[in-house]
Amino acid sequence: MPEPKGTNDLGSKEIFEQREIYKEAYPTGDEFYSKTSPIDLWNDHKLLYGRVDTCGNPVFLRQLKLLEIASGDDGPMFVADVVGEAYEEMQGQILKAQRLNRLDVENSKIFPLEPVRTWKSIHQDYHKYLLTMYRVFITSYLNQEVDRRVVDYNTFEKEFLKFYETIKDKFIFTRTAYITSRLTSPLMSGLAMEFSDADHGNDKLKYDSYIQDPAFNFYRDITRRYGFVIDKNAPWRIIADIGSEPMAMRIKEKGSKNLEEFFENYYYSAHRTDVDAIAGYMHKMWDTFAALNPLFIKLRLSNCGPEVITETIHRRRISLNDFKVRYKYRYWLKLYIKIRNIETNKNLPEQQIKLVTKNALDLYNYKGKNEALDYIQKVFAGFANQTRETKLLTEQEIVATIQEAQTQVMTPTVSPTVINEFAEVIPEY
Repeated sequence: MPEPKGTNDLGSKEIFEQREIYKEAYPTGDEFYSKTSPIDLWNDHKLLYGRVDTCGNPVFLRQLKLLEIASGDDGPMFVADVVGEAYEEMQGQILKAQRLNRLDVENSKIFPLEPVRTWKSIHQDYHKYLLTMYRVFITSYLNQEVDRRVVDYNTFEKEFLKFYETIKDKFIFTRTAYITSRLTSPLMSGLAMEFSDADHGNDKLKYDSYIQDPAFNFYRDITRRYGFVIDKNAPWRIIADIGSEPMAMRIKEKGSKNLEEFFENYYYSAHRTDVDAIAGYMHKMWDTFAALNPLFIKLRLSNCGPEVITETIHRRRISLNDFKVRYKYRYWLKLYIKIRNIETNKNLPEQQIKLVTKNALDLYNYKGKNEALDYIQKVFAGFANQTRETKLLTEQEIVATIQEAQTQVMTPTVSPTVINEFAEVIPEY
């Protein structure tokens, strides 16, 4: 059988052929290792593993459940506590195997298993992503005509939603959609760790450095014994198999009887945090815009003749506390439904949106926030609509998106704002 030589630089036909060669080269199915089947995050139903709960709802890890397992160049490295404890015990057994001459680390490229990448918080990446969308809005959509229509937050929001309709295929908005897009890393789950920063697209490297490594079978066995599976497409990454017997036992010891309780105890449901996040970001976007564009000149004809009168309009900033008082939670529920309808491409008609909104508000009034948000999630959820091919835009793609948006409005004449003043809105979870 030929050796895999696939890279992401190949043409579509060649890369397909090479991926098939690598797929065949990866050892699976023998009797002894029948329980060590690798996880395939590229091609099977595990695409969103660790990013959705047992009902398919997007989740993110509670930071109180983190355990430090190492220290890297960028500071402490964390994973979920059940994962960290399993890793530390596994390391003890690896050292024991070395002492007993059952493992030769000197001639292995796999060992020692020292993490280089672990849990990655979603919040800062999500913030940077929304900052990019705000940049496109400011530099592409806002022109003199639009600028004159933006006098307060309400008109700002109206124009922003119009803008979002034009770029909805390029950007998602909510954290719920962001988690289930291809923008996020499996590392955000807290269930995975990587022992190399190698190129995930280099099949030859995977084959030579891992599959052909004399210690590969030991690697497969020891990780299985402690409840881990190897990522087939990045064999330097191991992921906790929370359904395996070793991990299930640890999860029960931590107080979760089953996977449903595990996700409830270890993760936040993203959709239950979306409304607060959207309210915070919409306030910050308006506040940044109003602070840097406080005035504009409005021209109108005099009632007494052909004279043109100039009027200076002041855009008023509003504190976050006053913002929350003026715009109650019910207001944000309505906006959230509109945004979800746009970003999921459900495209529900106006009459149906009114019905969904009424039902959500009734649930909010009589049963509370979570029931209302759970209902909205059921309306707009679904694996096909959650999984987005969206990828992080390059600088060139951002420019192209700006130019594309500009074709739908007049050429912008509003000076770009100082984007760096768009402060982070990161929750304390």
